[in-house]
Amino acid sequence: SIAKPASKPDNSSVAEDGIPPIPPEFDLQLPILPEPELANNVSVTGVVDNGRGVYYAILDVPNEPSRSVQVGQFILGGQVLVKRIEMYRGLDPVVILEENGVEVSRRVGENSGSAS
Repeated sequence: SIAKPASKPDNSSVAEDGIPPIPPEFDLQLPILPEPELANNVSVTGVVDNGRGVYYAILDVPNEPSRSVQVGQFILGGQVLVKRIEMYRGLDPVVILEENGVEVSRRVGENSGSAS
């Protein structure tokens, strides 16, 4: 024969849907990500195609000479990734930079976040 439990389990802390409530000491706040200050100070002056479908972004970076970079390269001492270059018919290209896991979009000709 099958043994039966002597008493019912205490389910007083389980809601009607069967999911236990969140303990009061549990912190539901996400960590605050640092602002992508370096990426915000980058200006994109142009995007060129090398003729084989590989695009290069021409960037103005503070305290560095203007240069061309392609997707996957790092700038600003390895702190900012050139994540992708988005091309849109009839619109200026957009370069997506990533710093500390935060994406920053910079349209060609858009002023950087720094004061000039």
